[in-house]
Amino acid sequence: MTGTLQKLFRIEPGEGRKVFAFALLGLLLQAGLAMGHNAADSLFLVNVGANKLPHIYLLTPVMMLLTVVAMPRRPIDSAPAPPASPSRGRPRPP
Repeated sequence: MTGTLQKLFRIEPGEGRKVFAFALLGLLLQAGLAMGHNAADSLFLVNVGANKLPHIYLLTPVMMLLTVVAMPRRPIDSAPAPPASPSRGRPRPP
């Protein structure tokens, strides 16, 4: 069984502990996100009420659109294009 899983996921010999640790980390992160999402929804319904849900459902896409419009057009970490070479690919004269 483990040999089949190792072949399926391309796990090299000696990588089993690392793969298990990262899989466990992913499982714990997903469990935390699921519990946090449910807790946030429950707190919203308890404190604000279900009658405000239509307003939130309408306001969410508007806020997302405003966020996208306000974001820069290019990634922040992208570097500007290098200046064009004066030789344009031709060899320089000596």
